[in-house]
Amino acid sequence: MKKILWNFYITIVSRLVHRYIKRMNPYVIGVTWSVWKTTCRMIVAQTLDIALPEKVVATSPKNFNGELWFLISLLGISSFSPSFSSFFGLFWTAMSAWVLNRGVKYDIFIGEYWIDTPWEMRQLVDVVVPDIAIVTRIDSVHSMQMWDATAIAQEKWLLVASAKDVVYLNTDDVLVAWMESRSGVDVLRYGHWEKSLHYAEDIDYHADWSAVQTHAHYVVWKRKYWITTNVYATVEHDYVSLWLSIADILAQRYLIDLYIPNTIAYTQQPGRCAFFAWINKSLLMDSSYNAAPASMRMMIDFAHTIHEKLFPKYSRVLVVGEMRELGSASKEKHEELADYLFDYAPDQLYLIWTEVVYTKRKLEALGYTKPLSIYASSRDAWQALHSYISAHKQPSFVFFKGSQNTIYLEEAVEALLLNPQDVQFLWRQESWWKKRKNAWFASQA
Repeated sequence: MKKILWNFYITIVSRLVHRYIKRMNPYVIGVTWSVWKTTCRMIVAQTLDIALPEKVVATSPKNFNGELWFLISLLGISSFSPSFSSFFGLFWTAMSAWVLNRGVKYDIFIGEYWIDTPWEMRQLVDVVVPDIAIVTRIDSVHSMQMWDATAIAQEKWLLVASAKDVVYLNTDDVLVAWMESRSGVDVLRYGHWEKSLHYAEDIDYHADWSAVQTHAHYVVWKRKYWITTNVYATVEHDYVSLWLSIADILAQRYLIDLYIPNTIAYTQQPGRCAFFAWINKSLLMDSSYNAAPASMRMMIDFAHTIHEKLFPKYSRVLVVGEMRELGSASKEKHEELADYLFDYAPDQLYLIWTEVVYTKRKLEALGYTKPLSIYASSRDAWQALHSYISAHKQPSFVFFKGSQNTIYLEEAVEALLLNPQDVQFLWRQESWWKKRKNAWFASQA
């Protein structure tokens, strides 16, 4: 009965939002795939807002994705907590937007077409068809509901097939590249494949303790732009080159001048590669929002790059939570992670939760000799980590990465912050999240 009522509710709200968006007729940019969607969306949205000051650019300031959250984003709602009043408020907002034309107004919308079940992409596309589709990178995450990565690719193909103007494909990913020949509109490549038109090069990093900046050349249509930003991983720099291309397309569409600044300070989503100061001049690198095999490997590579270039005298510490929603591939992917960690060989490795036992066993089978510990919760881990750093005279570079619910790596980050006010930049700090986490930890005591 609950499922029937929920489907009825979502159908009604979807139809109201669809009619409202159709009347407003914004230019829609849709982002999809398994990892880096929110990072891509936020970089594109913020930089289009700078590059096209005459246009109103909209996107959710939060990590709103999936069918319900997609509707919330389209309506410009920035805060939502699961409750009867919130669901009624969403319905009323959608009704008022369509009937009374009282909704938010924007010229350009960037949204995440996120799915984790079959047929969900069709529901999102039925609400609003994108003008531009951006495909990031496929991974095994969400395989629990979608069988495997190939099934995910086939389901998300619908966004590419629906795009009205342009499709941007990450040609570094073989499961993305096969879409090129099947698209009915112009396909533009980004990434580091030899035929890509949009990519970043000459990336250089600078730091004043926890303040890390990067400089890079962004190649777009064979033109180069030298820009200073606070994005770090290579894939994030590719997204900067991607927004330059989109901004160029939109400037021509609207017949307006394109503004490209020399420096861009992005407002980053919590838990996605942020740097924080800690005791003993140590540095925390927080990527605790979520984890999948591909993003885990990429961020470990990036942590290694930052350590080698900026903090080579710091000890290397990794805090790794298990990767969720991998279905039957979980054991295999956690064992593959062990191969990666064996090569990286941090000075101290902390593993958290249950599936990482496969990582631990594989590391031991490989002959791993560095200190290695496994913990049932992030709160147990931070106490051990605090003891290690406090007793260690050498500053440490500490990297956090793991999946979401019941792991809550941000709890360990929060406990270790040098500046307590930095807690505002961490993930899951809303009051209802705090209650949920405290109740869960209490149940495990």
